[in-house]
Amino acid sequence: LETAIRLTSHAVYSLHKTSTRKHILKRAAQWGVEAKVIAEMRFDIPQMYKFHRKKSVDIEVDVFRFTKPQNLTLPPPDPSVFLSHSTPSTTNANEQGASHEGRGRRRAGAGGRGR
Repeated sequence: LETAIRLTSHAVYSLHKTSTRKHILKRAAQWGVEAKVIAEMRFDIPQMYKFHRKKSVDIEVDVFRFTKPQNLTLPPPDPSVFLSHSTPSTTNANEQGASHEGRGRRRAGAGGRGR
């Protein structure tokens, strides 16, 4: 989102879960751009994998319009934001626990967390 705002000459439209509205508005204020919710709707996400229990799930979403003043120049992005979401590239998928088979069917163990 920040990159899109940097690259636009005027406005960016974006879809976000309604539960994140407060955070999105806070970030827009930090960037010095105007953020306005222009629509509230329900978005249907269909079942995509065998381990999904429901055929589809409706989530509440907001459509935002972000506008920036013509003279606004955002500072360079914070590189730590990108580093915190790195993904391991040399680890076997089973070592990562990335297998989705049976997800949601595990029983809680000693820790009570199911994993």
